[in-house]
Amino acid sequence: MDKTEDMNIKIQKGSVDGVTKNTGSARGLVDYINHEDEQRINEGLEPIPFTDPDGAVVSDDDVVNAIDGNAKGLPPDDIKFYHLVVSPSQSEILAMGEDEKKVYRNALIYMKLLADAYAKNYHREGINDDSDIVIYWKPHFTRGDKGDLQFHIHGIISRRSRGMHGKKQNISPLTNHRDTSKGPVKGGFDRKEFFRTGEKLFDQLFQYERQVCESFDYQNAMAHGTAEEKKAQIDKQMKESEAEVMDSVAEGIARRRKNLKNKAEIEEIAKILGGESVDMVTSKKDVLASALNAVDLKNTVLNVFTTASTRKEAFFALAAKGITCTLNESADGVEGFIIEKRGMQIKSEEIMSKKEHIELLNNIERVIGHKPAYKVREQRAQEEMKPKVSQHSKGKGIGR
Repeated sequence: MDKTEDMNIKIQKGSVDGVTKNTGSARGLVDYINHEDEQRINEGLEPIPFTDPDGAVVSDDDVVNAIDGNAKGLPPDDIKFYHLVVSPSQSEILAMGEDEKKVYRNALIYMKLLADAYAKNYHREGINDDSDIVIYWKPHFTRGDKGDLQFHIHGIISRRSRGMHGKKQNISPLTNHRDTSKGPVKGGFDRKEFFRTGEKLFDQLFQYERQVCESFDYQNAMAHGTAEEKKAQIDKQMKESEAEVMDSVAEGIARRRKNLKNKAEIEEIAKILGGESVDMVTSKKDVLASALNAVDLKNTVLNVFTTASTRKEAFFALAAKGITCTLNESADGVEGFIIEKRGMQIKSEEIMSKKEHIELLNNIERVIGHKPAYKVREQRAQEEMKPKVSQHSKGKGIGR
């Protein structure tokens, strides 16, 4: 479970090998989850025990007896328990603490909140909070190849409620029922909502600033969403990136200005940024905001290479949209430009005509001083077409 990209909360459907099969005793799953104990003992570390939602230590036998005992009355082939795995990303682990002890203590708090959210997600009478379900946790700690702390949590949850507020109820997080009020199944477990809630609880508890691309909604849309849902998430990510770029640029300029020694240096920086005065430096964020509102990729690209005063703003506008734009140079000169958006190359003919491309190359020569390759080739062709005059004929004139 070396998950380093984003928070992953997964409800396992059961093992195919029969070892952790969830239609029988929980003993197989408990033994499987304990596989890390031997490794910790060999490393001189104490095994980490199972705990209940309140953080109280529970023995392996007590976990098995509690899960198996609560399954009485279920048909032999029915599911008796569920296996929940919570895998924080590397950055999320760092938000939980700088060492194993701190991460473990904070994990117990988070697991309490998650167990409570799990119970509430059923929307059923008699299942109000974590005290109404039978659930036990056990965390796993390992070290990655780079020595970084790896961490995930296993949970075992009984198929039936405790029955503290009425009779025991069969509950399943894998049901497709959604908030039903009639029929044999009332209530209903919404897995997407549970994953979102787990994410929000984590962010609130650890003051974690989650990026759009780390969110469950983004990952789910990219994997299973419609074209509209994917577009909505990408637009959301772009807005976030634009805001980050703007803030970063503004902070950098403010730092640089603070370190400048005199007005002349400030004027020079303002000139580089395309401004005409010191005020331009302080209003750079507004200028960038304007550049980021460019609606046409072609115009933005043209600004990069043809307008010296706005070139830097245009570069930032492209970067904020995940676009890189570089000159494609050869020994002959500038052949054109290469645009890449999130690693995918965009051909120039897709955004402008051949005539516009040639005009752009001419503007590049004017602004940057690089001669377009087609001009170099034309010049060579013209030179080759000139009549060749030998040195011997040069000396011969009429009348000599």
